[in-house]
Amino acid sequence: MKRLLDALSRVWKLARILIVIKTVRDFMRDHFDDAR
Repeated sequence: MKRLLDALSRVWKLARILIVIKTVRDFMRDHFDDAR
């Protein structure tokens, strides 16, 4: 059970990082499109 929880927490951290990167990229693209 503990190994499963460790794996889940690791996957959750990776997913959160990917979501943050995707959000930042979308935000930057919108921002630069407005500035142009």
